[in-house]
Amino acid sequence: MTNKSSLPHLKDKLQRREYLEALRKMTGEQRLLLGFELHDLALRLMQDGIRHRHPEYDDRQVQQETKRRLLRCNR
Repeated sequence: MTNKSSLPHLKDKLQRREYLEALRKMTGEQRLLLGFELHDLALRLMQDGIRHRHPEYDDRQVQQETKRRLLRCNR
């Protein structure tokens, strides 16, 4: 009998294998484009979080806060 707590871990491992297999089947150009799409998604999520936390910020302030956070990550 399988331990119930190990089922999510097993599911994650299977999904990871499928994801890696899908990446292996892609061309270099496709993987690069996927990377750019993931980068854009991460930026949009960060900006949405900033807007949620600071509804008073205008677009310029959201951009400034995004840049500040990204610069802080590079330290």
